[in-house]
Amino acid sequence: MSEGATTSSTSKKAEDRK
Repeated sequence: MSEGATTSSTSKKAEDRK
């Protein structure tokens, strides 16, 4: 159930790296 929070964090980091 923590996948949602993890996905959000990963997505944010990936966008910041762009």
